Amino acid sequence: MLLHIKQKKDDKNNKILIAAIAIVVIILAAIGLYATGVFNPGLSLENQDFDYFSLDVPVGSDFQLTNGAAKDNDHIALMYENKGDHSNEINTIAFGKGIDDAVKGLTPSEVDGDMEIYKKTEDGKYDGLLYEKDDYQLLIMGNDINTMKKMAQSFKVGDVDDFKYDNDESSDAAPATTQTTSISKPASSDMNIIGGSFSTGGGLEDKTYAKIFVGSQYSGENVIIQIFYSRDGSDLNNGNMVPKTVSSDGYIEVSSADSFKYFPDHADINLYDSNGGLLDTMSVNLNPSSGTQTF
Repeated sequence: MLLHIKQKKDDKNNKILIAAIAIVVIILAAIGLYATGVFNPGLSLENQDFDYFSLDVPVGSDFQLTNGAAKDNDHIALMYENKGDHSNEINTIAFGKGIDDAVKGLTPSEVDGDMEIYKKTEDGKYDGLLYEKDDYQLLIMGNDINTMKKMAQSFKVGDVDDFKYDNDESSDAAPATTQTTSISKPASSDMNIIGGSFSTGGGLEDKTYAKIFVGSQYSGENVIIQIFYSRDGSDLNNGNMVPKTVSSDGYIEVSSADSFKYFPDHADINLYDSNGGLLDTMSVNLNPSSGTQTF
């Protein structure tokens, strides 16, 4: 009788052990499926027409054309920034030719068919997906790789007959353009930072806005602006390189990608031409508070 009771106890322990192992296996399998996107399908998408191409974008997003750049017909692009919902997940879209020059020399962290994934930062916050189709390229930046892949799979090139660069102002040929912007000139090598201002709202949840003055004689020229913000010697951001066009009054306006935990007390500005060549730098000490500060 005592031997029979022990066998029942052993059977019970075995069943508990088997159940525990099964739970662990299920959890590990679920983690694997989530990583591959089965349980993490990304955001809901809807199709949007961008004139020269069409693409599925996150529902609630609002992609607005913010810049155009070209140096020849093999290096021409339009950039759209998400001003609506899900701007962290999908922040920027660029369309054109020669976009892959920006990642030359870099090794993609992942290759999925015609898609190349690049890690911009260690935490992956500004991942980039580069996709090529029909001799045109699509660059998507954000932090939701699964949604990026779905977007790239929906990418269709449209009517691109007038998507070209013409630097002859007397020509009737139209450059790649929309009602809001046009292809701009490359930056002059003698451009430098003259002054400007930084401003932020009254709360730490507000972004910091910068206006960098380079002179009205450079109106319409293409540049890249990079600003590192810090507080007490600690970095507050990753210093994204943002393509911009000098305004008619000679300013370059750019906002921080995110709001900061602290008001910055220092800013390092780097000004590049459209090919990434450094034009000028300037360091600015700030009063760590809200409002507008000039330099």
